[in-house]
Amino acid sequence: MTPSAMEGPMRLVRTLVAGLFVTSLAVSQHAGASSGRPAATPAPRTGAAMTYDQGQRRIVLFGGEDAAGIFMNDTWTWDGTTWTQMHPGHPPSARAYAAMAWRDRREVILFGGFGPNGYLSDTWLWDGRSKVWAEKTVTTHPPATETASIVLDSAARSLVLFGGDGPRGPRKLTWTWDGAAWTSQSPATSPTKRGSAGFAYDPSSPRSVLFGGWDGVQALGDTWTWDGTNWKEVNPTGAPSPRSDVAMANDTKDTEIVLFGGYASDGSAQGDTWRLKGSTWTQLQPTTSPPPRWGMGAAYDKTRQVLLIFGGWDGGASVFGDTWAFDGITWTQRA
Repeated sequence: MTPSAMEGPMRLVRTLVAGLFVTSLAVSQHAGASSGRPAATPAPRTGAAMTYDQGQRRIVLFGGEDAAGIFMNDTWTWDGTTWTQMHPGHPPSARAYAAMAWRDRREVILFGGFGPNGYLSDTWLWDGRSKVWAEKTVTTHPPATETASIVLDSAARSLVLFGGDGPRGPRKLTWTWDGAAWTSQSPATSPTKRGSAGFAYDPSSPRSVLFGGWDGVQALGDTWTWDGTNWKEVNPTGAPSPRSDVAMANDTKDTEIVLFGGYASDGSAQGDTWRLKGSTWTQLQPTTSPPPRWGMGAAYDKTRQVLLIFGGWDGGASVFGDTWAFDGITWTQRA
């Protein structure tokens, strides 16, 4: 989901109307904070792509969209204490709601998103050691998509990308990336069409777990698993209410999946925290939590063993620029 922009000429406005996006003319973009001074943290935004770069032991954040509907193409890293802006020479174009995930020692993949010129289908590699972006030339790739869900299937050593929104609405396509090429999968069963679903790998299964999403009309509340070949709907007890645009990741310390926040069908932002362990969803009761929101960047920091979220939108006046960490018990604001 994307925040309404302030009215103005020559500006992207993707406004939520009855649960649908209406897109108008857009030509503006920028690369982070507008001040001439170096920024200490990323500017407030929604739709930022985030993942953990295991090779460099850093969280990587790219792009997003601010409250005025202006897209960004800045790159940041988080070392557990401090955000640092990178300055690669030729980054991907400005966009929000791209899919991004780490695959192996020196490869973070970025795919698609939505920018000033519409839906995107390009594939980029981030080399955290050299601190450079490089576009990957591929002959076959998923269609132009935003809000697709992506996760590393550790057992198969490949990335799995599902769904997303395109020019004709939500999709239910499944693709995999093996480090060299995209491959379209043809599972016998599949989740229904959706974008903005939560997606995380559960090594105890081992399966990739998909939750919720937005089908173009309403938020969903079903849970599916991907075993590398096929999808299976599962029915864990005590599931969260239907929602999209959640923060969801595998907590490797406690071998469980953690979920926070999201967007409900009535337009409200959620602020609850859940865990999925085995076949049971359980709502957690941390003493402190981030304000309710959706569309935040999220990634699990394996080095510091916390779920990190940045930014997001509350559906009203607030597009956030804060950083929170969840250690399995307590949320702590870090920046």
